[in-house]
Amino acid sequence: MHDVWAIGTNVYFKVYGIVIFLFMCTTMNLSFTWEISILGMSIVGLLMALLFFFFYPTKFLYTKSNCRLCVMYIIFLGYLLFVSTNFTVDIIRYLTYGVCGCSVILLPDYLKARLLRIFTLGTCLILLISIPAWLLYLLGFSLPHGSTDLYENGFHILTNYYFFLLNGYPGEQLIPRFTSMFLEPGQLATPCVFLIFANDANFRKKEVILLFIAVILSFSLIGYGLLLGGLFLKSLMSQKYRVLKILSFLIVVASLFLYINSSRNKDENAFYALIISRLEYDEEKGIAGNNRTTMFFDNQYSKMFESGDQYLGIADKIDPNFDWTNNPSGWKKFVVKYGLVGLILFSFFCLILLFKDWSLQGFIYFIVMIVAFIPRSMLPSPYWLYVSIVAFPLLKMQQRCGLKRNFDVN
Repeated sequence: MHDVWAIGTNVYFKVYGIVIFLFMCTTMNLSFTWEISILGMSIVGLLMALLFFFFYPTKFLYTKSNCRLCVMYIIFLGYLLFVSTNFTVDIIRYLTYGVCGCSVILLPDYLKARLLRIFTLGTCLILLISIPAWLLYLLGFSLPHGSTDLYENGFHILTNYYFFLLNGYPGEQLIPRFTSMFLEPGQLATPCVFLIFANDANFRKKEVILLFIAVILSFSLIGYGLLLGGLFLKSLMSQKYRVLKILSFLIVVASLFLYINSSRNKDENAFYALIISRLEYDEEKGIAGNNRTTMFFDNQYSKMFESGDQYLGIADKIDPNFDWTNNPSGWKKFVVKYGLVGLILFSFFCLILLFKDWSLQGFIYFIVMIVAFIPRSMLPSPYWLYVSIVAFPLLKMQQRCGLKRNFDVN
C-alpha cells in the first residue's frame, strides 16, 4: 500500500510540474499556447497547486525562512492587485501566481531539483522542435507558415511558422534572429541563461549545451552579456584551474569573433550587425543598444516624478487605447506602472530569496537575475521567477556538498 501511495505521489508531482510549466509558458505567450485561454490555464494551475497542498501537505516545508518568503511574495502580489486597473481579471491572475509560487517556495530541495528538471527539459523540448526547423529556414527551405500579423500587444509583428516564430515578414530581415516560440530573441535568451546557471553552468549536460546553442542563435545582446558575464564571475570564484580554462575559453571565443569581424564585410557579418554595432557609443543614449525606452516615454517618466505619482505608479491613468508603455521595456516601465513602492517590495522579495539560501554561486545567479531585470522587467513573471526560486537552494546545496549538481530527480 505504501508503494502504491509513493507511485501515486510521484505521478501527481510530475503532472503538477508539467501543469506549472505550461502555466509559465502561457504567461509568456509562447506561440503553442495562443489557443489556450490564459484564464483557463490559470484556473487549472491554481487547482493543481491547491490539490497538491490538500493531498500531500507533508511534502511542504513550513520553515520560518520559507514562510517569510511566501509572506513577502503575497504582500507584493497584493500590492499589484491594489494598483490593478482590471480587478476582476487580475484577482484570478495574482491568486494563481500566489498559490503556485508559494507551492514552489515551500517544496523541499529534492522536489525543487525535480521541478528544475521539468523546467529544463520542457524548455529543451521546445528548442528541439524549433531549432531544426529554424536551420531549415536559414538554409532557404520553404516552410509552411501563417500570415504576418501585429500581435495583440501592439508591438511585435510576427510570422507564425508553427515550430518557431519569425519577427517581421519572411525575407524582410537580412540577418534573422532565432526566437523559438517566444515573442522575441531576448525573451528566449534570458530564461535560457537562467536555466544554464540554475544547472550550475554544467556543460557536460546535453540540456545545458542545447540552451547555450539557443542563446547563441538568438543574437541577443542581453543574452550574450548575461552568459559571458556570469561565466566570468564563476571563473573568478572557482578554483584556479577552472579560472584558466574558462578564461581561455572566453579568450578563444572573443578572438574568433574579432577574426570574423575583421575578415568579413560588416554589412554581411551577423555578429557585427546584431551585437558589435549595438555596443557602439552614442553621445545621447550611451551605447547604441540602449533603446529600451522612447523619447516620449522618458518625458512621461519625468512628468510622473514631477507630479508626485512616482510612489504608486500611473497604470490607472494610462489610456488602454493608447498605451505608450507597450513598446518600451525595462525597470523604468516597471516603476511607471507600479511605482517606487512596487519596486521596493519586489526588491525586498529578491533580497530575501538571496539571503534565505546564501551561497557564492547563488550570488552570481542573483547578479545575472538583477542585470536581466534592468533592460526587461519580466522577472516577476512565473517563467523567470519560478526558475529563480528553485535555483538558489539548489546552488547552495551544490556548493555545500562540494560536488557537481547530480540531484536525484527520478
